[in-house]
Amino acid sequence: MAGNIAIELSESNVNIANNTSDVTAVVVYYGNGVSWNNTACPVSLTLDGTTYSGTSTFSTSTSRQVLMTKTKTVTHSSDGSKSVSASASFATDVSLGTLTASNSLKLTTIPRASSISANKSSVGLGTSVTFTITRASTSFTHTIQAGVDNYLAWTNIATGVTTSKAWTLPTSWASYFPSGQKLRIRVITYSGNTKIGTKEMTALTVTAPSSMAPSATLSISDPTGVATTYGGYVKGKSKIQATATDTFQYGTSAKSRALVVNGVTYNAATATTPDVINTIPQTVSYTVKDGRGLSFTTSQTLTTYDWYKPKITDFTAKRCTQAGVIDEDGAYCKVAFTYDVAPINNQNTKTAVVKYKTQSASSYTSKSVTLSNYSGTISTIVPTSTESMFDILLEITDAFATSSASTTIGTAYTLVDYHTSGRGIAFGKVAESANLMDVNMDIVAREDIDLILDETATSGIDYDLIRKLTALGWEDLI
Repeated sequence: MAGNIAIELSESNVNIANNTSDVTAVVVYYGNGVSWNNTACPVSLTLDGTTYSGTSTFSTSTSRQVLMTKTKTVTHSSDGSKSVSASASFATDVSLGTLTASNSLKLTTIPRASSISANKSSVGLGTSVTFTITRASTSFTHTIQAGVDNYLAWTNIATGVTTSKAWTLPTSWASYFPSGQKLRIRVITYSGNTKIGTKEMTALTVTAPSSMAPSATLSISDPTGVATTYGGYVKGKSKIQATATDTFQYGTSAKSRALVVNGVTYNAATATTPDVINTIPQTVSYTVKDGRGLSFTTSQTLTTYDWYKPKITDFTAKRCTQAGVIDEDGAYCKVAFTYDVAPINNQNTKTAVVKYKTQSASSYTSKSVTLSNYSGTISTIVPTSTESMFDILLEITDAFATSSASTTIGTAYTLVDYHTSGRGIAFGKVAESANLMDVNMDIVAREDIDLILDETATSGIDYDLIRKLTALGWEDLI
């Protein structure tokens, strides 16, 4: 005679709201088909930790006989999963002795915490977003929470929600997103007052309205002081010092700065040109971008003035009468010149001085010339003795520089003049030196000329004359 028992397990009545299901255990005897009737024998079943006891009669001639059936409602774990185990014994009073069996069953995983999603991946401050909740049971209700890492702990934004909720991100929350922080959203699921579980969705990107953009002001000065003097920045003389003052909203700060001065970009809020400006006009601009990605640009076009060194474009000096009439025998010199001085907002200074001296003198005599305008043509008359050659020097000066031009005028014209010592002669000019023949005329030689120099008496030699003679081909000088 032979036989054994087995436990058959099955699941029914899965309850999502209660997170439970029913498990039925059936203890079954399998015989060998040999008839054998017996009295009631004890049967024991342990199902998911609960023990059930009873008695059962059996017939060894029956191939399958149910000894005990029990159903238990079991609670799943918090994540909805569950496995149950069962064991049984049957104490026969025949030679079979006590029969035992065991079995286990993995139950259906019950959906638990609801999931949440949004109708957009980016939400602007002061704008609405709609959340949709997918729940496992129509009895579930939910609390929606929002949080920002390091700035806002999980905070309820809606309670008692079933499947959908529209919510406006408060503008006042801007300080929680100073530099690109994201908005975290999670849903807490409840069955009645029982908390079922929590799920978090993908964080939302937060944008700020243009009204939250930063602002800035520019303060510009000339560290050389030139702009203060002349009412504007002067080419070649001024430097530019620019400082931007930023204003940010709701706790954000600068992510980047670009200050453009004299064509150079500085990643800072202040900058000074290392050198004077050499181009005009000049515009200073500043752009600041905050941590939320909003930017602001401001600029100032500076008042600028051109500057250049005083120009002398024409300069002549000719002998004249005291009245200014050109005359080669005149005892005066008419100095005429054309000039141009940078006005610099009509604040630049301008002076002209004519200096004159005989060539043998060591210092000049000066005469100031009034310049009524910043450009024009003007003349003045200075005394120049007919007996001497004169060096004439013109200097025009503004606030920054001086330009000059120079020339020489000869003595008064005379065809032949004898020096007062009786030992000098000049042709085409006044004789200025003893022991010298001074020629201020072109020379045409009709015949050969022999020039004999006394090597022991070199004083008074007019080497300019020698060069003129050499140029004519008189190179055999003794």
